[in-house]
Amino acid sequence: MVIMMNLVTLITITLSVALIVEGNLYAAFTPSLRCDTNNQTAPLPTPTYGTGGIFSICTEQIIRGSIQHIYTTLLDFRAYATWNSFVVDVQLPDTVTTASDVYLNMPMTFTTSGLISGVNTTSNEIVTVLSAPSPGNQYAHKAIAINAWRWDDGLGGLGRAEHPNLLTDLGDDTVRYISYETYYGVGGAPVYVLHTQLQEAFERQGKNLKDFIEGVY
Repeated sequence: MVIMMNLVTLITITLSVALIVEGNLYAAFTPSLRCDTNNQTAPLPTPTYGTGGIFSICTEQIIRGSIQHIYTTLLDFRAYATWNSFVVDVQLPDTVTTASDVYLNMPMTFTTSGLISGVNTTSNEIVTVLSAPSPGNQYAHKAIAINAWRWDDGLGGLGRAEHPNLLTDLGDDTVRYISYETYYGVGGAPVYVLHTQLQEAFERQGKNLKDFIEGVY
């Protein structure tokens, strides 16, 4: 029994290390990471910056649809305006026209609506994680997928933030979607004054995605 348990532990560690080497940093514990319903601003770890954040914004939805469709929709930035009431426009490199063209370290500029009344805001972002659902990307026999991007403040990292989207196929034609953004550093602290608006915007964006996916599923 002890030998068997040690063997299982060894396999688990080996798989986790392999996933991290492949760049799927969250693959080993994605299904256990959830929004903190008792403290919505509790900082969650991110792929690039890890722990030590000031605060997080987090939303969670159960979406009826395929994990691949949701993953692709989140990366189809040029189509955001058709379903997303928060991120209403995304400026991309000219060579990027579909989700399949998105690449690591790709720069983009988001235009967002609703954070400040009557004013659209912009932010420069950089893609940090692209981990599509695949047979080798599973946890407890459930397909998982992750994509993420980070805020480029243009000040050498004085203000840092990263936005992961975590997808877990629940095996019943539904997918758990967890989307959050964690802010770090002295440059991230002033953003806290907008945390209520950010939380509302993230929840609205999550509902927009759910409605869009389920409307075509």
